[in-house]
Amino acid sequence: MRAMATEELEAAIASTAKKIHELLEQIGATSDPREKRRLERRLKELPILRLWQLGQIS
Repeated sequence: MRAMATEELEAAIASTAKKIHELLEQIGATSDPREKRRLERRLKELPILRLWQLGQIS
């Protein structure tokens, strides 16, 4: 896997933050318990990804 350039990492971090906010909205809007669990599972993964991305910048 090749290292990402700083600009790519900054774009990826912004995209991840946007996805987190979108998931929070989707979780609030859904009434289906299975869909809510799926979204919550994804929501738990994204902050970990974001921390990894932040670590790659330094």
